[in-house]
Amino acid sequence: MAPEKIFLIVNGRRMSLAKLIENPKAATDVRVDNCPGLSALPDLPAATVVWVDNCPGLSALPDLPAAT
Repeated sequence: MAPEKIFLIVNGRRMSLAKLIENPKAATDVRVDNCPGLSALPDLPAATVVWVDNCPGLSALPDLPAAT
């Protein structure tokens, strides 16, 4: 599925994956739910919370250096 057609909740707001890819450094809280077409997320250098549910196509999480 095209990144502009996949939507996530980033910092409390609905955002397309395409927009997240453009500016991943601004994402501190990323929530993904029910995205069977999602195969990958970009690296999320500032993310301290990443929540993923029901995304069977996602095989791994990206680099999360800010998560503790």
